Amino acid sequence: MRLNARLCAAGALAVALSLVGCQKSNENVQAARETGTDTGDKTKKAVLSESDKNFVKKAEEGDIKERDLGRVALEKSQNKDVKDYAQTLVDDHSKNLKGLIELMNQKGMPQRKGLPKVQHEALSKLNGLSAAAFDREFVNVMVQDHQKDITQYRQEVNSTQDEDVKHYAMHTLPTLEEHLRKAQQLQQKLSSGSQTR
Repeated sequence: MRLNARLCAAGALAVALSLVGCQKSNENVQAARETGTDTGDKTKKAVLSESDKNFVKKAEEGDIKERDLGRVALEKSQNKDVKDYAQTLVDDHSKNLKGLIELMNQKGMPQRKGLPKVQHEALSKLNGLSAAAFDREFVNVMVQDHQKDITQYRQEVNSTQDEDVKHYAMHTLPTLEEHLRKAQQLQQKLSSGSQTR
């Protein structure tokens, strides 16, 4: 009688474990389909704090905004220095955005649908300007945005508990600092009137 009870209990345990294993396997397959990564990445997924989620969302918004404003400057500016700077913004922020999207996928965060509102405001303001006025305002916006971004990234490096978010912020900071330095140089050049065409 005891042997039968033990066999039944062992059988029930085996069935329960196999069902849990199948369920986990199906979850991993679904996650791989959604993210386009192998099932091994599912084990690295960690929940981010609200502070880290806010940082990631702001970083995504900033990359989209600065990339797209760079594209506008490539079309509207007649100044070679401004166009070169705009191309750098497009290239660097596209690369940063790709890395950020990979991080968001890894952490299970959805990507934004549509453009951030802040971008629409900046685009509207810049679209109403032409020639030198456009160049000056574009560079002023880039100085302000990059100063704000650098402050946020430094705060995140010092406060985040997530190593992946910290790595992203630390890796991106030098690029943002270089963008700010170039924007400040352009700002000075444009205000003194020594433009390269």
